[in-house]
Amino acid sequence: MSNLPLKTNPPTFRRSFLISAAVFVFLVLATLAVVTHLIFKDLSHQVITRNLLSSLSEVKKRWSEEESKQGDNAGVVNSPELSRELPLPAPQTAVPPRLPSRRVIIRGIREFFAVRDSEGNIVGHGVHTRMWVVPAQDEKTLTDRPVEEVWDLGNNQKKKVLSIREPVDPTGKAIAEVGIPMDQLEEYVSPLRRSLITRTLVGAGITLLILGGAFAYVLRLVQRTRRLEMEAQMSERQAHVATLAREMAHEIRNPLNAMSLNLEMLEEELEGKGSGSQEEVRVFLRGIKGEIRRLKDLTENFLSYARPPQLSMDARDLNRFLEELCVFVQPEADARRIRLERDLDPLLPSVEFDSAQLRQAVLNILSNAQEVVPEGGTIWVRSRIDPKGEVRVSIQDTGPGMNPEVREHIFQPFYSHREGGTGLGLPIARRAVAAHGGRVEVESEPGRGSTFHILLPRRRPPASKSEDSAQRITTAKGADVLRPAR
Repeated sequence: MSNLPLKTNPPTFRRSFLISAAVFVFLVLATLAVVTHLIFKDLSHQVITRNLLSSLSEVKKRWSEEESKQGDNAGVVNSPELSRELPLPAPQTAVPPRLPSRRVIIRGIREFFAVRDSEGNIVGHGVHTRMWVVPAQDEKTLTDRPVEEVWDLGNNQKKKVLSIREPVDPTGKAIAEVGIPMDQLEEYVSPLRRSLITRTLVGAGITLLILGGAFAYVLRLVQRTRRLEMEAQMSERQAHVATLAREMAHEIRNPLNAMSLNLEMLEEELEGKGSGSQEEVRVFLRGIKGEIRRLKDLTENFLSYARPPQLSMDARDLNRFLEELCVFVQPEADARRIRLERDLDPLLPSVEFDSAQLRQAVLNILSNAQEVVPEGGTIWVRSRIDPKGEVRVSIQDTGPGMNPEVREHIFQPFYSHREGGTGLGLPIARRAVAAHGGRVEVESEPGRGSTFHILLPRRRPPASKSEDSAQRITTAKGADVLRPAR
């Protein structure tokens, strides 16, 4: 038996785990970035709208105050050139009295200002609202949502602003309109951005620390679990090897004892202590040859079970393959006076399989059936397409059947419920079928015979890396064993 160590690859696992952790952290950070962007976009819109509404309220209030001061008969100032300058940081205003017959727009532009010392250093800053009045040239839509516009500030100066407007009085003769220059929007949202980015970075840092600790803890648990699994597998393998060695020693000891006894008796005959009959000598020699043959079969079957099967897959006619096997075992069935019946589905499609391995599996099951079927009994070999698309080969016999306890152990190595069996035939059969991606099922009841079902996929699934590596490691090249394992 190939004594190969249990292979593990911790570095590969650790690398895969770290890659998965990095991808997870990247997704978390990307999610945080997207959420932060959406929150910032919404909050910045709210901040700008709030500033515009605040300035709008200020403009409307100052309009009302100026209106009450000037009375009803004052002149109209409706041009930016006539704006009255006020010292900063007080607002700059140029407001007309109430206009009962004309529709006007009272504009206010909210601007940042900086106070510098004699050396040009900024020593203070603030915001002021510059106001002026323009005639309403067209019907503007009143909206409580900011819109982008281009305003004429006078002196051939135009500026793109984000504005909002509301009526000053119920008659709609005067409309208050406030705007923030687009090039100054950053001044409003930058404090919010800095605050939000700071909080996001703090939150992301705490999240990464928690995730890092969690990943480290999980990695430690996984490594510990894998180590325990490896130890359990090693213990299980050692126990399995010990069981195989014990059973193998038992199987070898019996033929050796028989040969030893025959050799002692043969020695007595040669020394003249026995009857001296040549027939007795031949009997002793036949017994020794039989035990040697049994040891050889046992060794071949054990090697066949121990080494991983190396498959040579080809699409073949399974019915023809089964027919050839039936012809091969027919003489032995005739000698035992057992009927061998075929029931092969003519519509069976071609199947990919290794003829040598599947031949060994089917022969082992047929051999077991011939051993247990009494004289005059029958063995049926059937082929069908399973409803799930698998190909089913069934071998049914009229033997004594098996109770549940025997059925539970028949695939264990060296387990045999009949005299002279090695207990390796069915394990070899199941392993060969499993190498094809199939399985072996059994139906049996005491007194009603047994049916073994070999289920094969029409196409063998791709071999796993472990199977490939196991086949690459195996270097023994044994010839095909056509003798069924007993």
